[in-house]
Amino acid sequence: MATRKCVPGYLLHKSRGVGKVVIHGKTHYLPGEYGSDKSKAEYERQIAEYLLKKDRPETVNVTINRLCVAFLEHAQSYYVKDGSVTAEVSAVRCSLRSLIELYGRQIVADFGPKKLILVRERMIARGWFRKTVNDSVKRIVRMLRWGVVQQWVPPDVLASCRELEPLKKGRCGEIPEGDAVEPVDIDRVEA
Repeated sequence: MATRKCVPGYLLHKSRGVGKVVIHGKTHYLPGEYGSDKSKAEYERQIAEYLLKKDRPETVNVTINRLCVAFLEHAQSYYVKDGSVTAEVSAVRCSLRSLIELYGRQIVADFGPKKLILVRERMIARGWFRKTVNDSVKRIVRMLRWGVVQQWVPPDVLASCRELEPLKKGRCGEIPEGDAVEPVDIDRVEA
């Protein structure tokens, strides 16, 4: 009963003789006469849509910070193995750090590949290896893809960021490659 008080009511527009509903200060006039099945069905559809969006921020108002926090919460429940959170959650957190520092307070809809390049350059400036930088950018794009499904990220933001080419070996200037992984001694394997 208490939750019903939050739901906008089915109202009569006296001069027109039609139903209306006021959602977030905007009046929506319903088709058909007040009290008709068509009018009530449209009211129910609009209320269902309102309740669906009620706990979700509108796409235009979502900041990078808010998206990152929500994605980290998702990651903590998604990246679990044998009842424990995997190392991927820490990797996601590290990957998002440069993004948050540079663009945390900005709206997600204003994000794009040029800003993603600046995030990548911040990672490079920290001395990260090329593969680590590429993996981190992939994690950011994965977060954007998750955000599209949640309807927090405009699909064109994801599509444009996916076009960013990964850093290629030997074509990236001064970016460290990291040490080659040496094979393990046979004595250690047999031990």
